[in-house]
Amino acid sequence: MTNEKKKTTATPIPLLSAEEILGSKDLDYVDVPVPEWTPEGESEPRCVRMQVMSAAQAMGFAAAQEDEEQRRLMMIKLVADCAVDAEGAPLFSAENVEALTHKNFRVFQRLQAEALVLNGFAKEAGEDEEKND
Repeated sequence: MTNEKKKTTATPIPLLSAEEILGSKDLDYVDVPVPEWTPEGESEPRCVRMQVMSAAQAMGFAAAQEDEEQRRLMMIKLVADCAVDAEGAPLFSAENVEALTHKNFRVFQRLQAEALVLNGFAKEAGEDEEKND
């Protein structure tokens, strides 16, 4: 077996530098309406911004599944890890996770579903049906 490098004849795509990769803004997000948490008296529902986890967050999320106590809080931890403000800063700290267990479960189901799709852990609704058509 040889260690020959594969050469292409097509026009090459420029390679990224480490500086370009580290400077890229690659954490996509989606704003999820949460009327249940909208302050009283406001007519328009507020949203929670769910952002793709960084590699470090995703590795921590995967590692936490090994711990029984951490697994109990996985839904809420996922939402807490992905929820960010308009500048991309986390909304919640690790200390907030237990307090969040007292909030509306249906909201967490909805936010978790969005976070799972956003992070590639689940497919969007209808994605399987499109492939089977």
